[in-house]
Amino acid sequence: MNCPLCGKDSNCGYNQADPASTRCWCFHASFPPEIFEQIPAELRKKACICQTCLEQFRMNPSRTEIS
Repeated sequence: MNCPLCGKDSNCGYNQADPASTRCWCFHASFPPEIFEQIPAELRKKACICQTCLEQFRMNPSRTEIS
């Protein structure tokens, strides 16, 4: 599955048919609520944000676009 912010592979273990999907990095990450506002409405709760986009957002949360 691709990240809804940058379009690259999100590398989410949950989407890789891993029965132990809690091993995915995202299960142990904290996502600021504001990052979800960056996702197009039609992709919210349907696609996983990648680790790179999360890190970029944390470094500069005032940016309106992540690339």
